Amino acid sequence: MFKKLEAVAEKYDELTRLLSDPGVAADHQQYQKYSKERSDIEDVVNHFRAYQALLKQHRESEEITQDKKADPELREMAEAELKELGPRSNRGNRNCG
Repeated sequence: MFKKLEAVAEKYDELTRLLSDPGVAADHQQYQKYSKERSDIEDVVNHFRAYQALLKQHRESEEITQDKKADPELREMAEAELKELGPRSNRGNRNCG
């Protein structure tokens, strides 16, 4: 499923690039087509990217809590962040996995 979402995100980025192309901007029909395609997938891409950011944040916090050389205050902050992120990232795993 993640490969499909990544492909959709890549398509979104490509459409964004095309919409900034002066040649496409000059062709009203083509611009409108790409704009609609991009609009149709924008919410999915935004949610997917937010989910990816959440996973990255969770992973980084876990690494800090497991690093015995990390500053104790930093580890404490990372542990608190994990408690806050835990339910949100777990909910995402059930919905996207």
